Amino acid sequence: MRIKRLVLPGRFVDAYLYFDFAWLFSKDGAVRAFDIARYCEDQLNGESGVVAALFSNNQNLRSYQSTEGQEDEVLTSLLSNEAPIEVSASDVDGYSYIFQTKGVCRSILDVRFYNGRAFVGADNGIQQFVALGRDDLQDSQVGRSAVASLQDQRVSELPARQILGRYGAIAAACGPAGGLLGLGAGTEDRNWRITFESFAEKSYGIELNGNALSCLASATTVELYAVNRRAAPKRSANAFADDLRDSLELTQVTGRGFGSQDAQLNQLISNLSGAIRTFLFKDTLWVLAQDGFYRFRIAEHGEITKPHRAGMKAKPPARVFG
Repeated sequence: MRIKRLVLPGRFVDAYLYFDFAWLFSKDGAVRAFDIARYCEDQLNGESGVVAALFSNNQNLRSYQSTEGQEDEVLTSLLSNEAPIEVSASDVDGYSYIFQTKGVCRSILDVRFYNGRAFVGADNGIQQFVALGRDDLQDSQVGRSAVASLQDQRVSELPARQILGRYGAIAAACGPAGGLLGLGAGTEDRNWRITFESFAEKSYGIELNGNALSCLASATTVELYAVNRRAAPKRSANAFADDLRDSLELTQVTGRGFGSQDAQLNQLISNLSGAIRTFLFKDTLWVLAQDGFYRFRIAEHGEITKPHRAGMKAKPPARVFG
């Protein structure tokens, strides 16, 4: 594995990379949209294009690879040197559009950008705002307070510790306060605001797939909820397309379905030697037990495979929820 880092100094409590911008959240409620592409063009000379593609939009890396899969010399040279690219503190502000959010984004628990919108889970609720693109910021000067508004609005009073967007839906795990789901997030209406409905009494983690909504009711207990779905509506060429590659759209949670799989899965977890914590993924779930990690695969129609032991050194890429 080759690693290259772009380091942005500052007292930020969370960050999210979305197209050309690194969205940086400060404790005082300020939100900075750091313009990666512009910084690279101005400061990195010959490597600007490949660095911008690497850190802001990986789809553009295709132009640095031949049809035979060979890398451009510039990309190879960049990745062969593991030294980080360090942005100065003054350049972080100088290349950012700065927004004030009235302090609603303090004590952030999770951030998710989806279909041109951002959802911020904090200890005082969930905030939604528009993820402004380059065209939206034409009247704003980089390095200054932005003229455009994020149109931020609180859409839930519950403290979401995990937020997930997929299949035209936004799910939020709010711990002992329950689980939330909002549908219709695939709309191109910029003024749309999500309406959350409760689907679980407790939720310490969530995952969406085409057949079910998975929820952690405790550190190791999994609940499976059945969903209705339909073909995703066709979107315009100007729409954000990064998150809506899936051909399905969820339309309704119909309640606890998959009763036999639900019971089977939790029985398999309880049979492990000292299950400690479960991690949910789109097609698999991992269980950390006293003797290592175990992986379960969820088949297309909800069937659960027997656990495969991955060993103590395996680390599933998941955020831990306490």
